[in-house]
Amino acid sequence: MQVFDLEIVQPVFNPRDNWVEKYIVRYTELQSLFIDISFRIVFVNDGSTKNFDDVVIQTLQEKIPHIKIVSYSENKGKGFAVRAGVAETTASFVLYTDYDFPYEMRCMRKAYDKLKTNSDVVVGIRNEEYYLHLGLKRKLVSKACNFLNKVFLKIPHTDTQSGLKGFSEKGKKFMLKTTINQFLFDTEFVCMAYQSKNSVVSTIDVELRADVKFTNMSFKTILHETLNFASILIRSVFGKLKS
Repeated sequence: MQVFDLEIVQPVFNPRDNWVEKYIVRYTELQSLFIDISFRIVFVNDGSTKNFDDVVIQTLQEKIPHIKIVSYSENKGKGFAVRAGVAETTASFVLYTDYDFPYEMRCMRKAYDKLKTNSDVVVGIRNEEYYLHLGLKRKLVSKACNFLNKVFLKIPHTDTQSGLKGFSEKGKKFMLKTTINQFLFDTEFVCMAYQSKNSVVSTIDVELRADVKFTNMSFKTILHETLNFASILIRSVFGKLKS
């Protein structure tokens, strides 16, 4: 069995039309960034009902060396999907990000290099320019999350939702102990890492790619994530997030 230096977990649910061609272009950029190390993509199909059929799988397997595809029929949520992919990894270092690579590709290398400097968890931090690309509702939700993280969770940095993170084998244990299946698994993960006395959490700045398109966030999702935040806060107060 081949041993990889790095594995990149990418959850996908109902991707956009003709996404595979764009993905392959991004993958060639990854190859040039990681020319000095061996890496593998771990794709998690989170119950997609469109644009992830047998033809797509065959194309990915033909174009992406060593790719591993994890698939299940029912949509479970991003948190569940990331954990499912992470559970399949064997490399010393793991990154996870969205299938459309929302940040400049060099950020992936920055995250990996930071992990190599004895960091257990690396968190991507979005700059103010990022928020200029958001619609009003998403901007308000993002800013609200940052405020709640600062005031209630006391996280040293307030941005936990960038969508690009990495971890070592120690950090992997935190990820696999998260329980939230939707988007706030990120916050749960970061909070858990900070509450561990023996873990090193580092950050990197991430830059949004110019052509990224954001999906709409429903009020149902916002309500659900509000309840998830309350769960994180309660467990944090009572020490239930500590590993």
